[in-house]
Amino acid sequence: MQKYNNSNNQYGEDSYRIVGGSPTAVNRYPYLVTLIQTYSPTVMYQLCGGVLIAPDVVLTAGHCASKVNTAQIGRYDLSDWSESFESFTIAQAITHPLFNKVNYLYDYALLKLSGTSTYPYVKLNDNPSVPGVGSWANVIGWGATESGGLSSNTPNEVSIQVTSNDQCKTDYSVEQITDTMLCASSSGKDACQGDSGGPLIVKGADSLQDILVGIVSWGYGCADPLHPGVYSRISTCIDWIEQNTCSMSPQSCVQIMSTSTDDSSSAARNSSEVGNIANSDGSRVNLVIRSPSEYAQQMNQKNHSAIYKILLRDLGKPTVLTMTVFGCLLFSVSLALLVLKGSAYIKQGSREKKSTATPKQDIEVAVPSSPNMPEP
Repeated sequence: MQKYNNSNNQYGEDSYRIVGGSPTAVNRYPYLVTLIQTYSPTVMYQLCGGVLIAPDVVLTAGHCASKVNTAQIGRYDLSDWSESFESFTIAQAITHPLFNKVNYLYDYALLKLSGTSTYPYVKLNDNPSVPGVGSWANVIGWGATESGGLSSNTPNEVSIQVTSNDQCKTDYSVEQITDTMLCASSSGKDACQGDSGGPLIVKGADSLQDILVGIVSWGYGCADPLHPGVYSRISTCIDWIEQNTCSMSPQSCVQIMSTSTDDSSSAARNSSEVGNIANSDGSRVNLVIRSPSEYAQQMNQKNHSAIYKILLRDLGKPTVLTMTVFGCLLFSVSLALLVLKGSAYIKQGSREKKSTATPKQDIEVAVPSSPNMPEP
């Protein structure tokens, strides 16, 4: 397992970039979370990103959930312990029940924090037509600045263009691209190792107007010209996200925010609506106040429950076990074919976007630790 130490100043002047990006403004994305594996008060590694979606719940990638035990919110420079930020241990983790480690289907996880954050959280997209093909979205994180390279002390962002799933299926001809995924890329720009679980947003005028549309998931290499980055689509699993957020943190049911340009969808969500903010694009941002019982009632009133809809999408498909075996077979065959072409790409996690022809590994970034940091 290869480790890179941020505290050794192993960054040249060009290392600002996520890949082809630039540093974010300080405090521009207050809902951005860095997820860390803490071994002791002086040994900790930044492995993934996450997004605050409720006062005590973080949304991240499913392949990140078992790797981290600490969430820090309000961080900017990971080497600067004089800055003010919040640190929580992970009290509970819920990975999507259909998450598949072979092909990264349903790559979602929810993390319950050990306390309540004071930072604002992001709005969740529930409109399946957003973002539209050809539109632009921003990905943010502390990840590597090139495939297989070093990570950054400070978060970076880059604007990338959404591609259709049909085109993505062509680009990843030997992989499984589903409606739970969203693909986006631009020449020389991408997320990379260490960005997994971080946000893909439709950027608003400020953080309160940003809309979370995706979570960094996987891809071939970083900024590979033939393969876009693949993200977990928020709108596809919005019901699962909301239902489980309420389950693990009932008090968060009264503070769920969502956005939709679909009037019927908005009406179905807002049985206890107290706010309706109009955006310049005509979408409505609704602040929903509801108790767990109200949420359960609302779920029952929908045409299908979240769980039923998830099962319905998989009717007629192989079982998860069969899919896993089949996925392994596909992976082996595709790898062999690519090697014959002299371009052996390896699909991996931790935006586990990795460089070509390298073993599967996590990029662990050593975070300089504060002597006052409590052990989780």
